[in-house]
Amino acid sequence: MIRLSNIDNTIKEKHKEWFKSYVEKNLEEKIKELETVGNPSNSKFIEFLKELKSIENLAILDNEEMLQLIDRFHQLNLPKEDLEILEKIFNYEYFSKLEPPKWSRHKLLTSLGVKVCPYCQRNYITSYTLEENKEDKVEKTTADLDHFYPKKDYPFLALSLYNFIPSCSICNSRMKLKKTTYDKDNKKNSIVYPYTDNFKGIFKTNNQLLEVLLGSRDTFEVSIDSQEDSKTQATIDMFKLDKVYKEAHNEYLLHMMESIKNKPESYLKSIAEFFIKEDSQDKEELEKVILANLKDIVLEPYRFKIKNGEPLAKLTQDILKEFDIEV
Repeated sequence: MIRLSNIDNTIKEKHKEWFKSYVEKNLEEKIKELETVGNPSNSKFIEFLKELKSIENLAILDNEEMLQLIDRFHQLNLPKEDLEILEKIFNYEYFSKLEPPKWSRHKLLTSLGVKVCPYCQRNYITSYTLEENKEDKVEKTTADLDHFYPKKDYPFLALSLYNFIPSCSICNSRMKLKKTTYDKDNKKNSIVYPYTDNFKGIFKTNNQLLEVLLGSRDTFEVSIDSQEDSKTQATIDMFKLDKVYKEAHNEYLLHMMESIKNKPESYLKSIAEFFIKEDSQDKEELEKVILANLKDIVLEPYRFKIKNGEPLAKLTQDILKEFDIEV
């Protein structure tokens, strides 16, 4: 739901450096070992390992490059034992257990600086610092590091930088799990890829919220229109966004619209009059200008939320648009 910014070059270089020292070494050793055994049945797998080793930026493949490699992998139809070898070469568990200040899962997550889950935009994924003493500060994070393309299916991408998506534990561990995100028939990602794709869904209440505010109904529901975009719909389905947004944030939306729509005109007028001298010329015109500015101030917290991509930013923006309120 949140479009992630491209990763800083410093982070790319750090990850490439670590990847080279660990993964490329593992690849070299395994190729040498298999060639020494000289089993003809290993020839196809050895060629694939050599192909992986020859890819200069294997650590930082972009989505198109990952898709090409996945397609090549499917063509090989490797046996289970080869997949297990790949898991050992590209050992994510090893990376995840490393501790700062070494380049590690925690170091990567804190360096990326993603503060809100890009899949749901409902939960903060924050970093914090542990201080063992004044000289020894250790950064930690509450975020999960999701593998966009599951590492079980594609172990050779288990340590690829752009396959890592910082996310909340609910989206990663309860919703997405190990579900496939690769559309084999069309050779593309099946859900929205946060680094390159836009989530095209629009939150709506279909005027139900307006009817609640007018007193003609008691409750309302939020729905998401996918705009007939297949990746957006698949994302909604995978993370159950239609269900988690259905009624969970109704109090927030009611408070927002009441604070904007139902702010007493007399209250705002009295504030406006405070800024106008009794003997001012064009007093009525000045009052209109100040009143308009005060109404705009009421929108400022929501404008800030949208601009900074805070939790519920898209929900806020879409529902305000439903009421023809521009921010």
